[in-house]
Amino acid sequence: MQNMISMLNRPSVPILKQPRLPKLITFPFLFSAQKRDSKRDKKIIVDASAMQIHNIIQQIVAKIEQGYIFIMTPTNRAEINLLTTYEKRDQSSNNAAAFLELERKYPKSFVNVNDFSRLKDPDSRIICFGLLNKVEIWTADGGMKDRASALGWKVNFLDSKKLNPRSEKKGTFWQAMFEGDSLLLSNKRTIRSIMIIRGKKAYINPQNGFALKINDKILVLIKKVDTSINKEYIAFAAYTVISISATDNVTIDYTHRFYDRSEPKNLRNDVYRAAILNYIDTYLPDFPDKCAKPIE
Repeated sequence: MQNMISMLNRPSVPILKQPRLPKLITFPFLFSAQKRDSKRDKKIIVDASAMQIHNIIQQIVAKIEQGYIFIMTPTNRAEINLLTTYEKRDQSSNNAAAFLELERKYPKSFVNVNDFSRLKDPDSRIICFGLLNKVEIWTADGGMKDRASALGWKVNFLDSKKLNPRSEKKGTFWQAMFEGDSLLLSNKRTIRSIMIIRGKKAYINPQNGFALKINDKILVLIKKVDTSINKEYIAFAAYTVISISATDNVTIDYTHRFYDRSEPKNLRNDVYRAAILNYIDTYLPDFPDKCAKPIE
């Protein structure tokens, strides 16, 4: 336990600099749950990130039917509750609402307890709680999984890329013309960069008339101004060609606004990161290192 606390308080993670916890921490509420039903000795705490998994509710119901107990702490309850407040409903918010409804439907399968409020970082509270009480952690957060593993505690990592079906957002690529039986690039640049990735080859700012093929990856970068805060940003979008046709010819793989050059450095996709940073160095050398108030 001492090693675990030391790692949570190590200098490399400043947000976790907290007073050391007592050497012995007990949670009588968990033992009382065991006394009520000795068969129910398996406990799970669900991180809010797991709500993005499309079939998470079915997985939870299956565990309830097997006699598992789900632990609710102020930390994970607050984060799951927050998901239900978003005006734009998505898979995470719908699953969060359904999860809280399960608590009302199966009250004996949920136990409310306190956690480590001295740790400001929510992930640290959940990891510390799970490790000390031998409670299985369910999360879709890769960083949280890695931190728990470093402390010697395995988690049920719900990989959204593997578990979620691919939801393709189709669109019509606005920089292409359909002529005859070909989809041709029409590039009218206004401080804009277009990269076409075909297999292992990359075509940067190809000329008008470049013929697109199915499975081509298209990366588009445009400098714009956010008039609400009077700041420049880079609008980035990634597409995949799925059809040689006039409409619905691409899937929209990724879109984002970047307000400073530090943001793209956090992208996991190496190609996206390299393309954006190269665009900044080539066209926007004065782009800020750090924006005071990024919007997204």
